[in-house]
Amino acid sequence: MKYECRVSETTINYYRLEAKSRTDAIKQVNSAIASGIMGNIALDNSVKMMPQMNYAVQLSPEGEVIV
Repeated sequence: MKYECRVSETTINYYRLEAKSRTDAIKQVNSAIASGIMGNIALDNSVKMMPQMNYAVQLSPEGEVIV
């Protein structure tokens, strides 16, 4: 039998950077994450949380969820 499992995984990242204000820091980090261009923003630490199993459901032979 086939099953689909959904798992939520959370990683908390801490960044360090120079900014003019709190708002500027938030804008810089959001822009860097969205573009993938980190520039002067350094990833200081990451904490990976324990994965959470959301659900497991059986699939039909066609790959459809059986309710």
